[in-house]
Amino acid sequence: MYKFTIGTIFLLFTSLSFSQDSLQSFSYYFKSNKCKPYELGNSINLTHWATYKLSNSKTNEMRIAAGDDLVIDETGLYIAKNKLLNISREEVRENSKYIVKNGYLHGILAVDSFAVALQDELYYFLMPSKAFLYEQQNDKQKLYQINTTSYIIFTQEDNGYHSALKVTINNSKIELAELDITYNQVESLNHTLTSENNIKTYLMNPNKKEWDILLDAFVVYDLYLLSAE
Repeated sequence: MYKFTIGTIFLLFTSLSFSQDSLQSFSYYFKSNKCKPYELGNSINLTHWATYKLSNSKTNEMRIAAGDDLVIDETGLYIAKNKLLNISREEVRENSKYIVKNGYLHGILAVDSFAVALQDELYYFLMPSKAFLYEQQNDKQKLYQINTTSYIIFTQEDNGYHSALKVTINNSKIELAELDITYNQVESLNHTLTSENNIKTYLMNPNKKEWDILLDAFVVYDLYLLSAE
């Protein structure tokens, strides 16, 4: 049975405020999923298979409280986290499949129940899920090993082009990094220029020399530490 302080989680979610990002004058993708001249692989080194915990910081409090682990195993690399879902009191009353008893919701999964928090006419609960960063059986993803500690993961997006994620594993920690380059930098790379939704879009096709430069342009956005459990 999953045990969460669901009331606290709900308050954390509902207290968030959002702001609209400033509009960008350009966007960029990789034209193909080939990473010259690095080695194409299909799995991360077995020695790194483990569960890693999101590093503790003020900006990560909500994610840590809700549950956010990074897992490497035989299926690939994924974030094991919890989605905040809800079901109405009316649905629970009218559908005999669902029962709320002693603060737990039964009937969503045959093998488990979930702690719930009631807000107005809705029961809120956390559902465990997997968000794959790299899935071995996904033919829209490619994994390249850059060196003994770093990997590049290409993912084909809905527009047919590719995004890239850099994963660095070193000293029992994992850094996830995304590419962050300026207009001038992307202009200087081998590219094809196109447009999407009236936004100038660069389809990058970097050579080896340009890849050496690009690898330093990835910015870490999340840090995970090896779990002691």
